Amino acid sequence: MEADTVPKNSVGFFKGASEVPIYSSDVCYPEYQEAFFYYLFGVAYMDCYGVIDFQTKKATLFVPKLDNYYKIWMTVLDLEGYKKKFNLIDEIVFVDEMKEWFNTRKPEHVLVNKGTNSDSGLVTMVPEKEFWEGCGAKLDDSCLMHDILSESRTIKNDEELEILRWASKITCEAHCNVMRNVKPGQREMQLESFFKYECEQKYFLGRVQPYHSICGCGPGAATLHYHDNDKFLKDGQMMLTDQGHQVHHYASDVTTSFPVNGKFTEK
Repeated sequence: MEADTVPKNSVGFFKGASEVPIYSSDVCYPEYQEAFFYYLFGVAYMDCYGVIDFQTKKATLFVPKLDNYYKIWMTVLDLEGYKKKFNLIDEIVFVDEMKEWFNTRKPEHVLVNKGTNSDSGLVTMVPEKEFWEGCGAKLDDSCLMHDILSESRTIKNDEELEILRWASKITCEAHCNVMRNVKPGQREMQLESFFKYECEQKYFLGRVQPYHSICGCGPGAATLHYHDNDKFLKDGQMMLTDQGHQVHHYASDVTTSFPVNGKFTEK
């Protein structure tokens, strides 16, 4: 980041993901951290916030403070537990104390990661003004922070490239497991389960795939984003599987095509 790009005495303020309930039920979709937030802080916990101080070059993580009552059905960490778990982060503070933190730090500018995903057309999440507006800072919600982060994520360092290789290795092994187990009479969704089992059983690097598995036999293989995965596999048909695995939000995407019965012909 260039020194003259960001205003003096400024901080970047970021919001992590929250649980998303399945309609009106008390069950939530699988937890998956917001991509920019995970890239910066490496934290998968829900309802967190983060600040990067461009003056001191330090990161502060704000974590939710949960009542001991929550220990009945979920893991609850105290502040020391968070510090031990995320020991590479410079400072960890409870969300309840975030307003006080901003009032003490008194930044002159608060930059938020506001931008639009060019593929989906959706806008990134930004933190609420209530946490910092009392400190008198000016808000910068232009695309500056988003452009800087997007460029940074595009250019991979050696460690990131190694993670991508790892994700690709896991994905290829899982595709091989699918081809070893496929046979006529199965449903397409069974091939999806073969893939996910191999990834999670051997590596357990996340319960959420980077995208929905595409397992199409016969005519279904010609549909670009086929998600039904419910047809029966017939002898003589071609099978297409487009599946991937992710390691720390670095995704692999591999597509294979093969005959359902495992026998290739000259045609």
